[in-house]
Amino acid sequence: YVVVVRRSCRTLSVYRHGEWLRTYEHVSFGREPGAKVYEGDLRTPSGLYQIVGRRQHPRWSRFLLLDYPNLKDRDTHRAAFASGLAPPSAGGQVGIHGTDKPRFNELGIDWTFGCISLLGPDVRELYDLVPDGTLVLIED
Repeated sequence: YVVVVRRSCRTLSVYRHGEWLRTYEHVSFGREPGAKVYEGDLRTPSGLYQIVGRRQHPRWSRFLLLDYPNLKDRDTHRAAFASGLAPPSAGGQVGIHGTDKPRFNELGIDWTFGCISLLGPDVRELYDLVPDGTLVLIED
């Protein structure tokens, strides 16, 4: 499996062995545009990640944890920290989750702290479909 998230299209697509399976729409992202540098900047990272964990969540229904920060993210953060533009930690706990504000997703409002949000039925289906270790490509 491979998951491809396209910010410009507000979609999340799932592929298996290179064949398209499903595309979810009404995807929301972090409140701020631009490249993610540290936890709390309200931005969604771009790049290649992996699903490294999962759990049910009382507010978001399901949560699929990504391996943010990866090595590239750590290098970007280190440079920003050295320049005084970021706090000491790059953070973590970025993932794909559901929403308790489905209307925001439907209207294309970016509202998360940096995660990727799907509608409830969509995140439940994705959670059951893809295993840990699945690659997630987040494109602008």
